[in-house]
Amino acid sequence: MPNHARTQFYPRHIDSHRENGRTAPNSPAESIKKVRLPGLALLALLALLNFAGCAGFDDTLQKIDNSLQFEITRPPVIVREELVRREPPVVHIYPVTEAAGLKVLFVPFRVTQPISNPELAGYGISKLFWQTWASMEIFEYMEFLPEAGPFRTDSAMRIARSRGADLMVSGYVTRLLSGGEAASSSVALQLEAYDVSSGSLVWSMAQAGAIAKPESRDYVLFTTRGKISSDPLYTITATLAEDMGQIMLKWSNGSEKSD
Repeated sequence: MPNHARTQFYPRHIDSHRENGRTAPNSPAESIKKVRLPGLALLALLALLNFAGCAGFDDTLQKIDNSLQFEITRPPVIVREELVRREPPVVHIYPVTEAAGLKVLFVPFRVTQPISNPELAGYGISKLFWQTWASMEIFEYMEFLPEAGPFRTDSAMRIARSRGADLMVSGYVTRLLSGGEAASSSVALQLEAYDVSSGSLVWSMAQAGAIAKPESRDYVLFTTRGKISSDPLYTITATLAEDMGQIMLKWSNGSEKSD
């Protein structure tokens, strides 16, 4: 690891207010039904896309897995994957100085919600978060240290200094709800980053995300049916990590502008 000068960051506080049979047709009417079916499906799909446009077309198409299910006597059913619902990260503290070439220590989050086996849950969320950031190449060097968690500021800072880190990143899982494929799931995170040399908190941001319980909705020409991914907590956590990671990536690349 090449030698580099330590960087001291100066935090700024800001407010946070963010068909399948082949039976011959028995009547002309039956033939008409079969001829009109593709047109009906097409109309239904066009109507869905028009509806999606009202809610944000790009967001609706994100990670979508659509399939049309239809029968002659029933309207088409469009199966859609439920998306992660969230607001942008709320940044409470950020540094006014730019950073590059940092050596970062990532410590597992502490779960503040009373659940069974919180350390294992915190480790799983943290490791996925770190893996997402590593794939985004936010920092030049970023180490994940499982034995340093769950996060506690004093002990995490001591370990960070002993390992020659410039920045220590960790935080808290403030909400964790797993509903599987049949109910709602949610994750809420508070991320913190400390300048190791000064001990100052230089980044603080929070974000929450949820995947709602799948619902069926009936429209005039079609029905939509929701579907949840096999691991909703994974999907939510990866989404939050990417959202927060985009903010950190701008900073580490020197393009984050202060107000």
